Amino acid sequence: AAVVQAHRKRGRRIVFTSDRSGAEAIYTMSAADGSDAQKLTADSLFAGIARYSPDGSRLAFVDEFCGNCIESDLWVMNADGSGQRQVTNSADNEIMAAWSKDGGRVVVDLARITAGTLGKADIAVVTVATGATVNITNTNGINEAHPDWQP
Repeated sequence: AAVVQAHRKRGRRIVFTSDRSGAEAIYTMSAADGSDAQKLTADSLFAGIARYSPDGSRLAFVDEFCGNCIESDLWVMNADGSGQRQVTNSADNEIMAAWSKDGGRVVVDLARITAGTLGKADIAVVTVATGATVNITNTNGINEAHPDWQP
């Protein structure tokens, strides 16, 4: 029933990152005219780069999305902001890119952080239910980034 309800509402909301509250946070607003802005995450998360799941029922996003933050982890929540759950917890910097068509995985930019500086970039696939992360490029001396799933 929840998937059917989400399907009926598809395309009505836009998700975005804003610092209007003083820190980066995830908001949604009406796609028709930008009205009805709703804040979904607390300022303390410094949340950003949210993407709707294929069925529109969930959002994946990253925490610690700020200029002086240490590293980012992947999170998911329901499209209304409820049920926030951290998916990854690593020393790497996982940056949300795109959901798989079945909504079970996401592809991310995976960056190593050394001495506070972003280092080598790779592409990884994260299983949303478990947080299992597989670095699928990991090519020595080469950076890969900005992945997307084929529709």
